[in-house]
Amino acid sequence: MKNNIINCYIDSKKAAIAIVDGVIYLMSHSSSWTGAKLDNMLGWKFARRICAVGPVSNCKDMAPGYIKEILFDFAGIDAASVVLEGSPEFDAIRANIRRCPGRSRKGSPKQEPQPKQEPEPQPQPDPVPVPKKPEALVHAKFNDILALMKAGKSVYLHGPAGSGKNVICEQIAEALGLEFYYTNTVFDKCELSGYNDAMGIYRDTQFYRAFKNGGLFMLDEVDVSIPEALTTINGALSCKYYTFGSELVKRHPDFKCIVAGNTAGTGASEEYNTRAKLDESTRNRFAFVPVDYDPRIERAAAGNDTEIVEFLRDLRKSARKNNISIITGYRCMKDLADLKNSCISIADRLEYMVFKGMDRDERNILFAGLEKPANEYAAAMCY
Repeated sequence: MKNNIINCYIDSKKAAIAIVDGVIYLMSHSSSWTGAKLDNMLGWKFARRICAVGPVSNCKDMAPGYIKEILFDFAGIDAASVVLEGSPEFDAIRANIRRCPGRSRKGSPKQEPQPKQEPEPQPQPDPVPVPKKPEALVHAKFNDILALMKAGKSVYLHGPAGSGKNVICEQIAEALGLEFYYTNTVFDKCELSGYNDAMGIYRDTQFYRAFKNGGLFMLDEVDVSIPEALTTINGALSCKYYTFGSELVKRHPDFKCIVAGNTAGTGASEEYNTRAKLDESTRNRFAFVPVDYDPRIERAAAGNDTEIVEFLRDLRKSARKNNISIITGYRCMKDLADLKNSCISIADRLEYMVFKGMDRDERNILFAGLEKPANEYAAAMCY
């Protein structure tokens, strides 16, 4: 681990950052940050976990701006300056601190350091607990949805395609310590309630297992499912029991329910013109949470490539303005980032991963509606 540590001064306070098993940790050589979420970090024994590794895996590749960002987002430290080891500023700060060592808490002067080179911080045996799994980046709405779930509410997530609704539900289930159950677009009530086959054997469903044994159940694309699908769920949620086959099942205390759609259940839109309107009894049983594209997840998906993020956001705006259907979500950003250093031209990358056979006239309309046509990806639309 010693090769993956970098010393730094954060607001002139000596600290060090390490990456261990895909997680970024922070320790302090001096004092805590007043008002921050983390404190008491003196020595590696008391290092604090910051976040899972993002676009970098080696401390030496970190830039001061990136360190400022993760400190603010995940540790509550609004650093005015971050100076990394190896820079002239770092040596100047260290020399100045040695000349003016300050006083101890009891008021007695600190001893002058010995005239020898300061050693690298040596980690103690087993310096930090190794997490089972790196902490994932979560959506800005994650904490609100988690709070609703803990309060016993059922949630309706609505937002554009590719905005991460399914991933949010999986992460919520993991945060609650529950099994995750999933069903997509119900066209027959039996897909929820189950059925008895020709031999009289009951064939259960994901909904049945979650309802009986506990777990988080997600029904996706609910606004294109048959009305009976939500009638089934409404009955189960309101009565706290439901008949599956010939078995009357009481709702498990740990049963949670999230449904998701591209619309808010108010009917078809120009972009999603096959969506059905939900009745008010259904809307009354759910908390409606809008889920849009999260800028932090966009940047991470695009590998912090601002050209990709800027282009796809611009393209998304143009598509909405011109009522043209195109998905420019996180997966699309990751696809372009994965091909960044390939031999495939930008124009072909866009053809394969973004436009996917879209009519040339529609592409021209999209290009005309861009706010930043000079972007290298935007310019490639013309070829």
